[in-house]
Amino acid sequence: MRNFFACILSLYLILIPTQVWAHSNLTESIPAIDAVVKEDVKALQLTFNTDILKGSTFTLANEAGQAIAVDTIQIDGPHLKGTTSVPLPNGKITVNWSIIGADGHLIHGNYQFTVQDEQTAANDGKKQTTITTDAATSVNEQQNTSKLDGDSLMLPIIVVVLGIAVIVLFFIMKKKDANS
Repeated sequence: MRNFFACILSLYLILIPTQVWAHSNLTESIPAIDAVVKEDVKALQLTFNTDILKGSTFTLANEAGQAIAVDTIQIDGPHLKGTTSVPLPNGKITVNWSIIGADGHLIHGNYQFTVQDEQTAANDGKKQTTITTDAATSVNEQQNTSKLDGDSLMLPIIVVVLGIAVIVLFFIMKKKDANS
């Protein structure tokens, strides 16, 4: 009986940790995180460490928090690509992404980059928008956040509880064997 529990515990320690933390993460983006881009931007690409599934998407917002239309979104393995019909405006752009990873979990995150295209600035002239303090604060509060949805947090909790139960049973059986 002792050998049985030792085998179970060994398998648990070897196999479970790799499954628990196998969530998809953003590994690369074009434009890059916190980059300052000095040319027209009409295409974005986000690359994750695993393939992503249908239903993955992203949205764009300017520094005032206003949505910027994304015309096309395409999923190609670990790549999430999107285009806009017009170049992005000058200023900070926030990319809010939501993907379904290869493990089936919904994962959210965001990042920012800045557009400083002199050609666009010359054409805009007086069209520059004023940023309200509230909108700027809300965008800054969201910067560099990434969270897991509630269902994906249940698995680690269950694994830890099961692990503790196996260890307790192992020591109970060991104590019974010693007393016999």
